[in-house]
Amino acid sequence: MFFSSLFFRTQELLWAYLATGLHEGAHLLVCILLKEKPKEISFGIFGAVLKTEYVESSKKKLIISAAGPLFSLIVFIYMYALRIIFHIK
Repeated sequence: MFFSSLFFRTQELLWAYLATGLHEGAHLLVCILLKEKPKEISFGIFGAVLKTEYVESSKKKLIISAAGPLFSLIVFIYMYALRIIFHIK
């Protein structure tokens, strides 16, 4: 019982890290498309952060900042739709 619960917690943790990586990847992709220079992506215990060089345009900052949550929302809607279509619990 202990090992099975440990496995499922590990699996949930891996899914969380995958989601975090995809979220930060969306920030990174948009940053590159807008021709801004990313410095680094730092992964920690409680999340991740994309650090960039100084971005002058506030419009570009907004677009880069919104890319991660928007991508996460799109993935959520897609996964939720698959759950409904295929009756997944």
